[in-house]
Amino acid sequence: MRPPTKKSMKLRAWKAFSMFIRLRDSNDDGCCCCISCGIIGFWKDMQAGHLIDSRCNNILFDDELVHAQCSYCNLSQGQQVKFWQGLKRRYGYHDEKFEEFHRRKNVIRKYTIEDYVEIEERYLDKVTGL
Repeated sequence: MRPPTKKSMKLRAWKAFSMFIRLRDSNDDGCCCCISCGIIGFWKDMQAGHLIDSRCNNILFDDELVHAQCSYCNLSQGQQVKFWQGLKRRYGYHDEKFEEFHRRKNVIRKYTIEDYVEIEERYLDKVTGL
């Protein structure tokens, strides 16, 4: 069997992370609310959307910046304001926090295969703990 590639491990880590985000944001019936528009959907039908549209490595797996989103809001440009409003309602964030979040994307982060393995394991463990 071939050893996993960096690309394949990144995808596996993302799948575990995305599953955690959507399950974290869902209720006991498995339904979650889009952080941007409020539509309710089953967790498997929702996506893990980023507040900041630049999916650079530093914020790719930042569970503070990623929440359940419907596919329309996740794939539409210009939903950042609604996403931010949703975070403010949910967590009581102030606008200074938004600036902090934006600063995070400018930090350069390079992941190794081992990093992706650890991320996958961490989020699979978190899923079983939900």
